[in-house]
Amino acid sequence: MYKTYSITCFLWLTFSISVFCEDGKNRTGKIDTTQIKTTCIEEGEQPDYQYQISGMTVSFETSKVEKDSLDFQWQMGDNTTIFSKQKFNHTFQNLGNYETCLTINSPIPTEKPTKKCKVITLGDPFLCEPDWIPVCGCDNQTYMNSCFAQNYHGVYYWEEGPCSNVDFSLSATFIYEDKDNLNIQFINTSTGNFDTYVWDFGDGQSSNARNPQVLFHIEGAYHVCLTVSSEVTEMVETYCEEIEVIRSR
Repeated sequence: MYKTYSITCFLWLTFSISVFCEDGKNRTGKIDTTQIKTTCIEEGEQPDYQYQISGMTVSFETSKVEKDSLDFQWQMGDNTTIFSKQKFNHTFQNLGNYETCLTINSPIPTEKPTKKCKVITLGDPFLCEPDWIPVCGCDNQTYMNSCFAQNYHGVYYWEEGPCSNVDFSLSATFIYEDKDNLNIQFINTSTGNFDTYVWDFGDGQSSNARNPQVLFHIEGAYHVCLTVSSEVTEMVETYCEEIEVIRSR
């Protein structure tokens, strides 16, 4: 049985030339006035990727080869977007289901982006016993117990007992831990009444996760900022710190 593939090849050539695309089939170039550059895209083909779960950390990898002409964009399903990476690790902060997507954008304005999505499940949704042993989280929210606070909401700091009084003050702070291979784990230690948090890692990456883990491209100093805010009080606080990222030896 013969299978027919629809192939679109974009060629910029200074003269007429025959080239071979990634599928091994011969293509005849067209005359143009710019430099030689070839990009072949199989129409209707979706980008694919694989993932492997280890605890709350998931390793992602795509078999697509990144070229100067292709732009990779990953969406983690937890308000985190990662750009221009073929292989990386991402640590989720809460148990549950996440729809992750890989989008590949073409440099050709008329070419539509290709997108592939997969739903991943992290942990056991029945991990925590529904026992009322309340704790007051650092975000001034009362949680059923410490297991729920940490595993379902990503809260690592709390006091025993429910929050007795609503504290409308707000202070933004964070700490970070050097993992390995330029991976940094950030932990939001802000206190007060807040419900949103936005990270700027100083290298073009950002995140809306409470405690994100970030892979930096190269060693160096980065100006990292965390902004926390409350929709109730409309208060906004930002904390910035210069961090040094060094590759493990």
